[in-house]
Amino acid sequence: MFGGRLMRAQATLDEALNVPGGMLEFTSYSTQAPPLPWSVVTGPGTTHDGASAARSGAIGYSDSSDNPVLRSILSTTLTGSGLLTFWAKGAGNCELSFYINDVRSQLIGASMGQVGEWAFYQLKLPLVNQNTVKWCFENLKFPSQPGQTEHYFLLDEVCWHPADEHGCVYQLDEGGESYAVWAYCGQAAEVNVPATFAGKPVTSIGEGAFADDKKHLSVVLHEGLQRIEADAFSFSGLSSVTLPSTLQYIGARAFTYCQNLKQVTLPAGLTELGESAFHGSGLVQIAFPGALAIIPKSA
Repeated sequence: MFGGRLMRAQATLDEALNVPGGMLEFTSYSTQAPPLPWSVVTGPGTTHDGASAARSGAIGYSDSSDNPVLRSILSTTLTGSGLLTFWAKGAGNCELSFYINDVRSQLIGASMGQVGEWAFYQLKLPLVNQNTVKWCFENLKFPSQPGQTEHYFLLDEVCWHPADEHGCVYQLDEGGESYAVWAYCGQAAEVNVPATFAGKPVTSIGEGAFADDKKHLSVVLHEGLQRIEADAFSFSGLSSVTLPSTLQYIGARAFTYCQNLKQVTLPAGLTELGESAFHGSGLVQIAFPGALAIIPKSA
């Protein structure tokens, strides 16, 4: 356990899981009798925000063909595309799976020790209409004693960030003066990143914003954009990108393994290029602008 007995709180699951101002509605159930759904907890080590969190039902190990699969399930409904973020922490030897409309999407995390650490997750969800998403805790993989009840997960600060009409999710910079594209969650293969959002300029493409999107993407970045951060397009299906004259910085591995990218024109005002920025891409040749102070050997 996390530093002693887990105390039950009076907050609802919605109050415990949402970030301040969040509007997601959660339900929980399990496939075990007696029921072991997710529940609200408070106390040292059990929350990330210091208030309250949700804990999965502590399901014992089951690996017998004679026994049904035991699951403790937490679900909510999301509309359209967007970015889902949350904090999770495991105890014991356990795994947590994420489902979209009852189809297993990915493994969220695994705790291989008695006490895990809080980890931050962000999932790009290019969805349409309404969708049911689930966090499903099932203790099937790791051996334990019959009746074992110390395998469980904690979840906190869940937040849904809807994408705009361009399929982008934005993040305000620390100074509050401009936005970065935090994630691309759209369905379109042709993307025009806008010059402004909510009345402020969009000045950067954030770290990993388009990473691992396997569509043959064609992206236009408008004038005013200044930075492309590390891994922004890495391992994506990017085949074409228009870089603005205002671009000054391209981070490490920004276009690494973009194997469909055959040609790119770097703007004359580019002053900094990170290591391995185009490593493994489909570029045959590239002309470096004179403003670059240092050209990395592995660019």
